[in-house]
Amino acid sequence: MEVRAESVEALFVEAALVFCNQVGSTQEIVPRETRVLRLGAQDLPALLLAWLKELRTIFETEGTLFSRLEVELNPPADETEAWTLHAHLWGETFDETRHLRRQEGILPTFDRAEITTPQQASPHHAPWSARIWQSS
Repeated sequence: MEVRAESVEALFVEAALVFCNQVGSTQEIVPRETRVLRLGAQDLPALLLAWLKELRTIFETEGTLFSRLEVELNPPADETEAWTLHAHLWGETFDETRHLRRQEGILPTFDRAEITTPQQASPHHAPWSARIWQSS
């Protein structure tokens, strides 16, 4: 999976929406339920993986997909602290009678992530990009 966005927060939102669209159409998901999620990790690629794995777990255990997300990222104050993610998510429980299931069976496992920062990006791409390797 590859995503691009104008900010690192938007990159995390876009990655989440791509995952949700792999399972079902986010256009069909009504933002009926809201939830707050907090995560931490040592660096941005690890935090992106933790974020996607958490969304996968929520879908597997509760059947909930999200169509609207807001993400706030906070860098560590020093080398001993972690990056933190604070997110607000809106969605609903997936209902096979109302929602199109795009991916049957086993959901992808997120194995590795690589994030390209604005300083590393080429002028032809959005400032932030991520590549996430997944397996089924």
